[in-house]
Amino acid sequence: MDYTMRQARDIIEDSVMNPLGNGQHRTIYLVGDPGIGKTSLARSVFMAHRKWDDHSLPLKDRKVINPNGFTHFIAYVAPEREPIDWGLPSVNKARDAFSMLPLDEFKFLPTDRPFILIDEVDKAPNMMQNLIARIANDRTVGNIVFPEGTFILMAGNKLTNKAGGFVANTHIKNRRTNVPLMVSPEEWIDDVAIPFELHSSVVSFIRVANDMLHKFDAGAPSFPSPRSVTKVGLMLNQTKSPHVERALIEGDCGVEWANSFWGHLRIFRSLRSPEMVIADPDNIEVPDGNDSMPILFAETTHLAKYVDRKNADAIFRYFNRLPGEFGFIGYRDVLKRDRLLVSGSPSGQRWLVKNATMIAATEAPAKD
Repeated sequence: MDYTMRQARDIIEDSVMNPLGNGQHRTIYLVGDPGIGKTSLARSVFMAHRKWDDHSLPLKDRKVINPNGFTHFIAYVAPEREPIDWGLPSVNKARDAFSMLPLDEFKFLPTDRPFILIDEVDKAPNMMQNLIARIANDRTVGNIVFPEGTFILMAGNKLTNKAGGFVANTHIKNRRTNVPLMVSPEEWIDDVAIPFELHSSVVSFIRVANDMLHKFDAGAPSFPSPRSVTKVGLMLNQTKSPHVERALIEGDCGVEWANSFWGHLRIFRSLRSPEMVIADPDNIEVPDGNDSMPILFAETTHLAKYVDRKNADAIFRYFNRLPGEFGFIGYRDVLKRDRLLVSGSPSGQRWLVKNATMIAATEAPAKD
């Protein structure tokens, strides 16, 4: 069974909050296609369980928000490092033996609680994988003994991706909990696209063709993935010349994806202005006909991003006229941005009451 990123987060957090005990630790190994957000997921879990409010500040200026939280986040990209990175040989005082001095990034106090992401494990050569196995199993490497509460998360690509991976030895596989991942377009829209305010054309395109969010192709110069589609969504928030825009879209997501998206982008840019809808939400024409679906997805997504306290009720009145699921999609997008925009509007209040059961069944925690 493959798990979505939300489900994977639940699995990681369960291991963070519920260690096995008796000196036993669980190391989660996230396995999935390149670009689906494994590293971002790790950082998100660290931030949710960090010790201080701002780890970038000097220690004296930090505020403790979780006394048992993580003190360090270390992203260790295995194939880019060497085994000696975990310690350098040094002669002892008696000059009769060597010991391994840890690098600064791995010098921890007994009171520290590091969160260590060992990324791209599948691309690490056998010697490095053996070292990583000891970290996962014993929480030690060389002379380094990790503090109690250290959490080790590993991530890598599927061997079927043909992304330059090595087959791990059996004893290494047995030291980690394998969690295979999948991509959920709905989760990406709710958890990435809306919070990061990606360009509405990209969000509505994925709604029209959700299979276009992720198409891994090891032989292509570039391919669509949650990571690369997010880059396009951020880029389109800026004004660029058409040839620069096209080149960046192709460079991030590939020619096939760019060709498909380009048509949707033309539809999006031909939409009537939000001000036209706001001026007469009860009577303005609602798109219909065989070709109306991409137009409705594009317009609804764009209007939801445009909602503010002044125009909310007008836009919600228009949403109430939309066929099928489109009005619900618009309302949910606004809920993800700011629930008060919905609850503060008469039309929004009525919609919340009418759809309370459906909202509870479909909505991830929204901003209050």
